[in-house]
Amino acid sequence: MAVVKYIYGLSWFQGEDIIIDAVSALVLILIAFFAIKYYTIKRNSNNLSLAVSFFLLTASFFFKILMNFNIYSGLLFSLFFMLYRLSTLTAAYLLYSIYQKQSVSNVILAAFFIIVASYFTYNQYYIFYMALLLIFGLITYDFSKRYINKKHITTKLVAYGFGIITISQAFFSLVHARTYFYVVGEVIQL
Repeated sequence: MAVVKYIYGLSWFQGEDIIIDAVSALVLILIAFFAIKYYTIKRNSNNLSLAVSFFLLTASFFFKILMNFNIYSGLLFSLFFMLYRLSTLTAAYLLYSIYQKQSVSNVILAAFFIIVASYFTYNQYYIFYMALLLIFGLITYDFSKRYINKKHITTKLVAYGFGIITISQAFFSLVHARTYFYVVGEVIQL
């Protein structure tokens, strides 16, 4: 029988964050399937990008859950950690680029920075969350502007949704100051 030791997150929040992440992954996979279904009807590349980004976010939560258990060697933990960050940042950038069209050179530059941010911030996790805060903040700003201009209620709801995600990333960025910000970020993100 393998001994499972919880290693990522706060010891007094063991298990609860895994449940939150599992629920989040379930919601994200449902959104991804709806986006795929909508893509098959409309054949709009934005819907395909939306589906891919939500599948990547689902994968990132799966990798994060795997990181939370120390049943693997240090190498596998590092692999899951890197995959978590890569898939999260890539998905966030894809979401951003759906409505902010990017040139090929910008995509290459963004890919480079995503890899750098994923690999070189291993011990500086707050930089990872600050990058997500920036990307989701820009998405929130874009949808807020769209709502102000067009007054569509769905655009307003999407802006609120991304705003909530942005706020959760702000709390994750502050974990180095107070560890309970991790719990606040997890709850808000849910």
